[in-house]
Amino acid sequence: MTQFTEAYDFGGRTLVDPSGEKIGTIVEVYAVSEGGRPEWALVHSGLLGSSKSFVPLRGASPTGEDVRVTVDKKTVKDSPGVEGGQQLAEAEERRLFEHYGVPYTAE
Repeated sequence: MTQFTEAYDFGGRTLVDPSGEKIGTIVEVYAVSEGGRPEWALVHSGLLGSSKSFVPLRGASPTGEDVRVTVDKKTVKDSPGVEGGQQLAEAEERRLFEHYGVPYTAE
């Protein structure tokens, strides 16, 4: 299990799925406001890193220089589009949680 402090060192690392397939590069780690636990990673993927996706960090673990998550590359690729650096609307946030099967609770 990922330690709380380790997740903040994920920036710039390659994110891989359970089979080891590269998903993209972690740009930023987002924490839940209550308790500050790292919850999501913003990942650049696609040709020249042109796509941005949020990926849940629940169950993520460092694997050498990479970070392995529990969701597969196709699930990330099919995730709702997002823009990093701005607040997600509640409807966008809910869609993201539902896509990954993460229980949603509005904060």
